[in-house]
Amino acid sequence: MAKKQMGAPRIIWLPFVLPVLAATFLCLTVVLVFQALERFLVRDARFIMRAGDVPGEGSPDLAITGLNRTPASQVRRLFKSDEGRSVYLLPLGLRQENLRKVQWIKDATVRRLWPNRVSVLVKERKPEAFIRLTSRRQAVSPKFMLIDGDGVLLPAPEDSAGIELPALYGISHDQSQEDRARRVRLMKHVEKAIGRHAEFVSEFNVNDLDNVRLSYSIDGRAVT
Repeated sequence: MAKKQMGAPRIIWLPFVLPVLAATFLCLTVVLVFQALERFLVRDARFIMRAGDVPGEGSPDLAITGLNRTPASQVRRLFKSDEGRSVYLLPLGLRQENLRKVQWIKDATVRRLWPNRVSVLVKERKPEAFIRLTSRRQAVSPKFMLIDGDGVLLPAPEDSAGIELPALYGISHDQSQEDRARRVRLMKHVEKAIGRHAEFVSEFNVNDLDNVRLSYSIDGRAVT
């Protein structure tokens, strides 16, 4: 029998080849466009956070709100390395984390305000009572401080005449923050329970969690 003559090999285009090529081309295009956009955001002068004209004042493009006890210079110092750079490069999460480590700051939100401004909204800690911090170690002398609802110890101001807070006893160096917070919550619970009479209470003693002692004034006399 005569052999059939073999023709030129045929290229078989599978149905998925063209879609794959199209998707690859699209991905490459997106990557190139993104890289070009990123270079624009990083290098264009319109996105640069300016440095302060006067040393120590910080950038005029940094707006800070919510400060009461925290010095603004302490917050601005955390953004010093961002001056002269695009706000696109600003590490929002890291800056918020650093702000939460500042003594009086409980929480903070950092936002970019395009094209080149940065907004910082600070929530400071609220002191709930004065405390006389003690310790079982004799070497640590007692000192007066403030404490907030989370059990965080805060420095008492030199002039505390305008701060109307009760004194809270039963707080020590040796307690954990959670233990201190539990005692503050107990004090607040008792305050709520006695209602309007709480304004006459000058001292709470929560050394014994099952027996809270109060000191308040009646007819000019201190009663426990």
